[in-house]
Amino acid sequence: MLTAAVILMTAGWIIHTDGIPINVFLFVGVLLLLYGILLLQSKWFSQRRHTRHARLLAERYDNIGMDCVYEFTDESLRYWDAEKHFDLKWSLFKNYGIYDKYLLLFVEESLVDLLMFRETESAKEEADYHKILAFVKSKLAYKKT
Repeated sequence: MLTAAVILMTAGWIIHTDGIPINVFLFVGVLLLLYGILLLQSKWFSQRRHTRHARLLAERYDNIGMDCVYEFTDESLRYWDAEKHFDLKWSLFKNYGIYDKYLLLFVEESLVDLLMFRETESAKEEADYHKILAFVKSKLAYKKT
């Protein structure tokens, strides 16, 4: 957008004749330049608003102590916290993968729809992680990540 504006303004400056009061190339170039600047400004403010909103949500969850619980059963993966509770049937998950000490449960083929569980340093949590991994291996197919 901005490149096209600069090219049109340069062409208008080169082609400029004294007898014509309005140069179309300069006019369109300036309009494109203003439109590009407005788009960049809008994008910048949108990113700032999104970052501020994400930070406020993170602080809210930290302040109220949103502890969540996952329960692995033969029928589903259950999740609950102070605000919500839901069951995810195993048929919903397509496969699992392991990447850099993370267990990934893929809902679809995209990386957006997945659940991640991290292997931790404490002995009890590491043992729990390996139990969960063994259970998931019995339920889902492996996908190399």
